[in-house]
Amino acid sequence: MELRYKIFSLLIFIFLGFPCVLEDFRTMKINPWNAYFGTLVTGLAAVFFCFESFIPSIISSAGLFIIFFITHKICGNEKLGFGDVKFSLFCGIAVGNLLWALAGLGVACVLTVLTFFTAKIKGSPLKKLPFVPFLFSGTLAAIICRILI
Repeated sequence: MELRYKIFSLLIFIFLGFPCVLEDFRTMKINPWNAYFGTLVTGLAAVFFCFESFIPSIISSAGLFIIFFITHKICGNEKLGFGDVKFSLFCGIAVGNLLWALAGLGVACVLTVLTFFTAKIKGSPLKKLPFVPFLFSGTLAAIICRILI
């Protein structure tokens, strides 16, 4: 039963998260309604498919949200937009486990740093990077690893 929930949350995350990635690349902003709707649908799926996954999913979502909210308040809107904070809710509930969500966040941070340094080495005048694509990639890797392990 839990495997069905994990696969369902993976599909919902891809279906509703990928448009946020494309929009963040183009405009450096996301439509938060995709993230809100994905959070709601994934949370309801946890209740109906596998209720024992509901509380860890809520804890994971709240944990990532708190981390992003504090980072947003410390760094300001220029460094980390509030769209990234909203998208973290969706990422946390989609992964369903706080440790896996933190692992996905770690992957996202490493990918961001590697991309930034690669751009600087190549002489790009890159000032800002959209973070949602990296957060999406890290969360996707965490979800897939959680399904396989």
